[in-house]
Amino acid sequence: MGFEIIKKNEDFHRIIKSGNIHTSRYLVLYILPYNGNINRVGFTVTRKIKGSVKRNRIRRLMKECFRLNQNIIKQGYEMIFLAKQNALDADYYDVRNSIFELFKKAKIMERKK
Repeated sequence: MGFEIIKKNEDFHRIIKSGNIHTSRYLVLYILPYNGNINRVGFTVTRKIKGSVKRNRIRRLMKECFRLNQNIIKQGYEMIFLAKQNALDADYYDVRNSIFELFKKAKIMERKK
C-alpha cells in the first residue's frame, strides 16, 4: 500500500485531459488507470479561491483525508483531486465524505473480505 504525489505540471494536464471525471459537492476527481502497484495522486485547488493560505488549507485537508483512507481503495490509478470554490466552507468531515463519494462513483473502493 502506498501512494506517490504527482508534482509535474505535464502529468496534471495529461490526467485532466484524458481521465474520467467524477464530481461531488466539494471536489472533482480525474482518474486514469496506471501500470503500477501504487496510486499516483495530485491535489489542486481552483484559483477562484483568493489567498494562498485558504487554498493551502483546503489542499492539506484533501491530502490528509486521502492519506488516512488510502487503504480502502484499489491500487493502480492516477488521480487528480480538484477542490471547487465552495470547498472553502468545508470542514474535514465534509471533505472526507466527498472523497468517499468520489471513490464510490469511480468504483475503486476495495470489497470488504
